[in-house]
Amino acid sequence: VELPEAAALAGAALRMFDADTRETERYVSAMAVATSKSALSFSYLQTALPTVGPVAQAFNFQIEDNLALLGNLADSGFDASSAATATRHILLNLADSGGKLATE
Repeated sequence: VELPEAAALAGAALRMFDADTRETERYVSAMAVATSKSALSFSYLQTALPTVGPVAQAFNFQIEDNLALLGNLADSGFDASSAATATRHILLNLADSGGKLATE
């Protein structure tokens, strides 16, 4: 990955999760670990994080939580767009205290 692309994704992730720039190393490290230990790739994250991040942040989920969910879906063969949409729906359903997932 070229440095400008990596910096853009790191900056976008920080903004998505309303994190301070002092958290940059944590975010970059978490993304590096996630892409090396799962089927996630940089381009996968570029596609998926903008869909999942804002919803996840609204419900106080951390970047690591999202990377783990996306990594599991990537390992199962989900493409980035489908994984992002599915993760967003899971988070929305979990946050709905009267929803099926929350009551289960």
